[in-house]
Amino acid sequence: MEPVPEAAEPEAPLEPVDTVYPLDAALRERVLEIERVAFELSEDVDQLKAKGRADDILLQTCAKLLGRARDNLRSESPDFAARRLEMTRNSLVTAWRQVRALLLRA
Repeated sequence: MEPVPEAAEPEAPLEPVDTVYPLDAALRERVLEIERVAFELSEDVDQLKAKGRADDILLQTCAKLLGRARDNLRSESPDFAARRLEMTRNSLVTAWRQVRALLLRA
């Protein structure tokens, strides 16, 4: 008898992040925007994987960016650096646009 191939392990679901929201309204809006983009990026990467169009480099890059974003949003520091949030948002948006473009070409 042939051995039965094991089913691929499902990926672990995203763990909830204890986000620290700044008191400043503009910074809080930036944090919310980062959360929205991170969610969209995760969803689109999943769709790309389902279609078989995701390459390893793209997956690793997105995972790294999402991990950094989670770390930045989890920060206990009351001093939210507007520049750090801006850089995080810009990186996520750039990656999301690349993933979205690949999805639209499919």
